[in-house]
Amino acid sequence: MILMGEVLIVDNGSSDNSKLITSNAGVRVVSTSLRGYGNVLRFGIKEVREKYIIYDDCDNGYDFSSLDDYYCMLKEMYVLVNGNFYLGVMEKDSMFFSYRYIEIPFLLCLFFIFDSWFFSL
Repeated sequence: MILMGEVLIVDNGSSDNSKLITSNAGVRVVSTSLRGYGNVLRFGIKEVREKYIIYDDCDNGYDFSSLDDYYCMLKEMYVLVNGNFYLGVMEKDSMFFSYRYIEIPFLLCLFFIFDSWFFSL
């Protein structure tokens, strides 16, 4: 399946030239002074011009080899399709200890509790 869409980068002050590199590659880059993962994610979602939103961090936290599955579930009217990076290969030190062992497991528990609303890959 070939998916067409927009690639959007939200830059909140990076100093690694990613804004220049990605804009030269034809990617739409928007800037914000907001700090914090959730704030930047919400800002980016408001900027999206497409019907469906599939996101990743610049550290490639998610494996997009299953992108077709994500898209099919969204077309089936799932409100949220959430990738599970615990099932794939995780690079050493790619996630803070508290995220990996406290915050993410807590969120996954919420997804399972409310599984009539959420579906996790």
